[in-house]
Amino acid sequence: MPGTHLLRSYFAALSTPCCIVTVTLSDNTSSVWGNSALLDNNTLRPLFQLPISVPRIPSDIRLDCSFSEPVPPLSHSERGVQAAPKCSRSAADADALAQGEFVSQWLQSLAHSRHTVDSDSSSAMQLPLSLGRVADISAVAIERTKQSVTFAVQISVTKPYPTHDIPFHNAGTMGAILGQVNWALEAPDLGEIRDWPTSLKTAVSVTLCSKIQAMLLWGPQFRIMAYNDTAISTFGDKHPCMIGKPYKQVFPDIWPFIEGRMHTIVQTGTPMYHEDRAYTFCRNGFQELTYYTASQNPVLGDSGRFEGVITFSFETTGKVLGHSRVTYLRDLGITLIASPDLAAFWIQLVEFLESHTNELAFAVVYRLSPETGVLIRMDAESLSNQMLPKEVDPLQKLEDGDDDDGLTRVVCEAWNSRQLMQLVPPESHILHRNGTVLVMPVVASNGDAPALIVAGTRTTLPFDEKYFDFVNMIRHEVSMAYVNVQSLETAKARTDALVELDKVKTSFFMSMSHELRTPLGLIIGPVEDCLKDSDSKLTDNQSIQLELVRKNSVRLLKLVNSLLDVGRLNSGCMKAVFRLFDISEKTGQYLCMFQSIIEKGGLKYQMQIEAIDAQLCYLDEEMWQKIVFNLLGNALKFTLSGHIKATLKLSEDSKYVYFIVEDTGVGIPLDQMSRVFDQFHRVEFVGGRSFEGSGIGLNLVNDLVKLHGGSIGISSVVGQGTTMTVRIPTGHQHLPRDQVVDSWEDPDEQTAKYMTSYLEEAYCFVSDDSARDAPVSGSLVPLRPPSATSSASSILIFLVDDNQDMRRYLGHVLSRHYSVEVFENGKAALDAMHRIIPALVVADVLMPVMDGLRMVKEMRGLSQLMRVPVILMSGSATGEAQKLSGFENGADEFLEKPVNSKELIIKIKMLLDHSTIRSNLEEDVRTQKQISAQTMKRYEQISRVSPVGLFTCNAEGYVIFANDKFAQILGFDSMDSMSPELSSSAGSQGMFWDWIHPDERSQVLSIFRGCLEGDRSVENVEFQVRPPLLRKSLWVQMNAISDREPNGDVVVLGSITDITVRKYLESERIHALEAEQAAQKQRADEAIQSKKESDKFIDMVCHELRNPLNGIANSNSLMKDVIEELSQLNDNFHHMTQGSIASLVLKCHECIEAIELCSRHQQTIADDVLNLSKLNMNLITISTTTLFNPKELVKKILSTFRAEMKSKQIKLAIDINDTYHARFGTAEFRGDPARLTQILINLVANAAKFTQKSDKREIRVVLRAQEIPDEEPDFLARGPASVFMSDDENNEVGEVERQRLEGMAVLRVSVTDSGIGMTENELALLFNQFQQASNKTYAEYGGSGLGLFISKRLADMMGGEISVESRKGVGSTFSISIPLSYFKAGLTEMHRRRHPSDHVEFTPSPMTIRSAAHTSKMNEMCTKRKILVVDDNDINRMVLQKHLAKLGHESILAVNGKEAYEIYISQLASIPLILMDLEMPVMNGREAAVKIREFESANKSPSPIGIIAVTGNARPEQVSEALESGMTNVLLKPFTRDQLSEIIKPFTESTIASLLHPRVQSPTP
Repeated sequence: MPGTHLLRSYFAALSTPCCIVTVTLSDNTSSVWGNSALLDNNTLRPLFQLPISVPRIPSDIRLDCSFSEPVPPLSHSERGVQAAPKCSRSAADADALAQGEFVSQWLQSLAHSRHTVDSDSSSAMQLPLSLGRVADISAVAIERTKQSVTFAVQISVTKPYPTHDIPFHNAGTMGAILGQVNWALEAPDLGEIRDWPTSLKTAVSVTLCSKIQAMLLWGPQFRIMAYNDTAISTFGDKHPCMIGKPYKQVFPDIWPFIEGRMHTIVQTGTPMYHEDRAYTFCRNGFQELTYYTASQNPVLGDSGRFEGVITFSFETTGKVLGHSRVTYLRDLGITLIASPDLAAFWIQLVEFLESHTNELAFAVVYRLSPETGVLIRMDAESLSNQMLPKEVDPLQKLEDGDDDDGLTRVVCEAWNSRQLMQLVPPESHILHRNGTVLVMPVVASNGDAPALIVAGTRTTLPFDEKYFDFVNMIRHEVSMAYVNVQSLETAKARTDALVELDKVKTSFFMSMSHELRTPLGLIIGPVEDCLKDSDSKLTDNQSIQLELVRKNSVRLLKLVNSLLDVGRLNSGCMKAVFRLFDISEKTGQYLCMFQSIIEKGGLKYQMQIEAIDAQLCYLDEEMWQKIVFNLLGNALKFTLSGHIKATLKLSEDSKYVYFIVEDTGVGIPLDQMSRVFDQFHRVEFVGGRSFEGSGIGLNLVNDLVKLHGGSIGISSVVGQGTTMTVRIPTGHQHLPRDQVVDSWEDPDEQTAKYMTSYLEEAYCFVSDDSARDAPVSGSLVPLRPPSATSSASSILIFLVDDNQDMRRYLGHVLSRHYSVEVFENGKAALDAMHRIIPALVVADVLMPVMDGLRMVKEMRGLSQLMRVPVILMSGSATGEAQKLSGFENGADEFLEKPVNSKELIIKIKMLLDHSTIRSNLEEDVRTQKQISAQTMKRYEQISRVSPVGLFTCNAEGYVIFANDKFAQILGFDSMDSMSPELSSSAGSQGMFWDWIHPDERSQVLSIFRGCLEGDRSVENVEFQVRPPLLRKSLWVQMNAISDREPNGDVVVLGSITDITVRKYLESERIHALEAEQAAQKQRADEAIQSKKESDKFIDMVCHELRNPLNGIANSNSLMKDVIEELSQLNDNFHHMTQGSIASLVLKCHECIEAIELCSRHQQTIADDVLNLSKLNMNLITISTTTLFNPKELVKKILSTFRAEMKSKQIKLAIDINDTYHARFGTAEFRGDPARLTQILINLVANAAKFTQKSDKREIRVVLRAQEIPDEEPDFLARGPASVFMSDDENNEVGEVERQRLEGMAVLRVSVTDSGIGMTENELALLFNQFQQASNKTYAEYGGSGLGLFISKRLADMMGGEISVESRKGVGSTFSISIPLSYFKAGLTEMHRRRHPSDHVEFTPSPMTIRSAAHTSKMNEMCTKRKILVVDDNDINRMVLQKHLAKLGHESILAVNGKEAYEIYISQLASIPLILMDLEMPVMNGREAAVKIREFESANKSPSPIGIIAVTGNARPEQVSEALESGMTNVLLKPFTRDQLSEIIKPFTESTIASLLHPRVQSPTP
């Protein structure tokens, strides 16, 4: 059931009690699976008749238990989870079982109903529990079959809340529980809590408030009245049912042990205390061993008698068990490590486990039988030992059902895995696993398991993590002890074997020495007789040969005697005879014998002999002689230059004689110093005169010195020399009495022969071959190898041996056939080979300086000596190993000493013949190789310079050759870097083919196979490859043809060319064409869209222009009607009434206002279009230096709207924030008031437009400001020069400004209207270019859709923002926020001057109509002057002329610049001002201005004439161009009469003071 399995995993992770119940319909039995939260709840678990020992979650083992029948037996896979036998139950348990039966019947009825009705709805029930709690049980059918129904069941428990009428409700959980107990039923003699005596209530309060475990027993039955929250965990599943019960009933196992103590405490009032006392009782479903430290104190009742006992305790089970287990492990380790061998180890292990049962219930040891491979139980007399099987085969394969008890299977698993395994018996508590059986393999250091321990944990202790660690430590301790004992036993066996081997070796040396002395004596005697016999007719050559025999026989005898001495010393058979010895005289004689030999060796010899009393030393003369000669011979052998110094002296206290030998030889390595005196040990050769030696000389010296009761010391430095120091005690008290003789004795003949043999051997170290060797015939050959035609006598052979006699003998043998050169070591021979190449070399293996093996290796490393044959000789016992090493280094033959001369000659002849044949063959091969190499070189050169990649593939498709270009195409530097990829290719067709694109691989491989099978060529096949080093695929073109190797194998010769660029260019051309087409389409679409938008904009502008034009035209028509009516009434003027005159005047005013409003509307559209153009071309600049008062500015702007608001009946109000009044009321801000004015006019005009048709018509403008703390404006960092326009005032004014600067503030102005409002969709499009809220908005209200767009851009440029809030049908609020710097009040007029870049680019609208009285007043104030009006347009000239006439000025008219210039020249004195258009025929206004300024400059005019450009060119560059040409100012079309009057006033009045404050209606430079 996969759904059930998933639900189990989900329930297992929940902390609320859950279970899955499967009801079998046929017999109404049920199987229950519960999660940990249910199994751990002692109250809820019985409701589903779950035993204590059920498996914990998560687990894949299902426990089947019936509500009405016993739990069926479990299979092997479920072993260890069977329910424990039922214990005696209390009344509460009986109630729980009854409730469980009820739950069972409820689920069975649900199962039958669910089986018949297909419904997944949940069912629920409530079940009362103890202590006033209620269990809410809900069940949902999750799976239905014909045989069963499965429910998912969830349980929640509702706990009663403690009430404040309970005396102990504040005492934690137990205080609340005490209030829920029916004390009248539990303890009738005490009654309810309110009736308890005061002493009992006090004792209960003390118990509940204790910080350590506390329990109160009361009354003659020692009833459990209370315990605190800390003690709950101690009582396990007995909580909370034990409250109110007699102690004897709750803890029947403990009561017999404490009953007497309790009565004594109550009767006598004496408290009791005990530590670490053991108690065994059932608190978690099994009899558990615990340890407690407790203090039991009597409680005095109200009656004056002791009526209760308070027990304060804390559990010490962990401490007691920990100490016991540490002691157990310590004793186990001490017992096992003391075992002398493994046999005793196993016996002591078994005895220890049998005698120490306090921690393990039982322990049985199984040992592996080496013969049968079966684990055999080590017999013991315990009952548990007899219950386990006698033998267990760990390798047997068990089938299901073969293992009844489960032990054999676990033993096999533990043995094979070498891991500790567990077996939980059926009777164990499933949660605590007491009595678990453990199988522990004893593992040795090499991983083998010699034994296995089967142990059982105690049934009275839970098998928790600490218990597991303890058992694991037992296993580790036994394994470590086994390894240690095994190591000791192995070491002892090895020592015994070495001792026995040493005995056998000593015995062998002694017997062999005796056996060798006899034949040596028979050789030396006759040879010496022959040499001494003067009558014998021996030739010189024969005498030399016999002397060689005698000499080497004596040397061999010396070696045999040394071996015999060593054997006698080791066996203790050598007995010294210590006599009085004149050590100074005798030692001096011995040292003098070496003087000539040492000096012949090129060394400086020093002797220092101190005079020592002859009666002072007792020595064995023969032994002392061997000591001296060995030390001197050793120094000579290993000293090639420098000196040897021998010293004999007496210590200051005359107790010791010191004999010191110092040399400047090769020295002894530090790691060899400790083994110098070891028997048969030879220091690894680092240089010397000879490689020969037996390794027993210094060992013999050491033993001989010790026989004299002395000691020998050594100090050495490699490369500097060695010092040997012998210390001999004086007198004879330290010597054995039976070996001391008080007499003198001269050396015998045998001792003299021993001395002679030492001297002869030493002489060999320093003798010259030319003086001792037999003559060697032949001459040196030139520096070339011997040819095949050379005669035998001209063939040169090098003989290399460190032994003088061997060189003499073999040189004599070889000189009969060849020319011979002899050398004493490999280095000397190798140096000679650089001068002359021998035909053959005969060399010893062991030689000083350079041995034979190294010499051969060096020769084979030199090209000129690579082919020279070499014969190696060796007399070492490791001859076979040296033979193999020689062949590995390049030797041609190997001979063992003694060498047979005839065999040597045959070997030499054979090697020389082979060398000749080999030389000829090599010459032929060399010639063929040169030809092949030349051919290959040419091919490689061709492939190297080839622009394509060349390759060769075998029949399997693997690349076997390729040039570097092939590798470079595939992303590698060369074929060397590509070779690892070739070898690591894992594809079926090799590396290159695996890199082909998967979509093309099969096709390419098919073509390749066709080339192999059909002998066809492949031409221009294009495909993609993706080598591992390249991030992108590349395109290649392949050409190939098949061929056959000489052995018949088919190969493919091919080339690849990188065509990626070509493919890329082709792809790029295609993509470029597609992109061009797409771009053309996009441009066409954009052009169409642009045309649509332009058409729409033009339509809109035309519409907006046509409306005011229509108004102007109609107003003009009406004015004509009025004029005609006036002309008709002219004759009857005196008959007109006041009412008719007022009616005509009103009609004129209405027409004039209509014309003025339409004109302003057209000007607004023109300004919007112009500002849009400036924004798109980034021509608008923002001023940051103009000072203004925001309050006055806002009031002034709103005052211009009074007439419009009045006509539209809109209420306009301004609200100055109180904070603004208090903080900024008199402050002035620095910024761009013109742009701010433009934005506010747009916002207010917009509000008026969309409010005029509303029922409620109100517009409210709110002015606020808020400081920006701790921030300095950026423009102050640039210095005052950027703030003020006059350079000479910068320093003074800048300082004033900096003192007056208050800080930064955000100026906020909001415009709120009660208009039509907007929706969210309309708000999203509000600030877009040419965009209005909707088409309906434009149709109803008109407009260009540019006002808010321009305002938003201007606010952004000033560093501020515009926000809007609106509700459809309610109104809108537009807010502008601008960060500005502000100053204190009180600026002088100099500080108020504008920066030259400050200018106004639009005419504030709407304008008020001037009255006739005001006009006449202006006419009276102005002086009449002639003003030159220049314009090619008749209407514009007429309009200007009439405006000037109204202002009281006469006009002179001109139609172009040339005419104006001529009039100016002719009437210079009467023309103070020129109003001139810019764009005119013949000569435009700029050209005319330039000529006028040139004329004035030429005539040195005292005051230049004013020239004002009257133009519709409003762009800044156009204005700047006009001013640069000589214009004084600019007046933009359209303009009003007031604007005209204001701009000409400086030129028409007597003073020009107003030039400091020009009212310029166009930008100035």
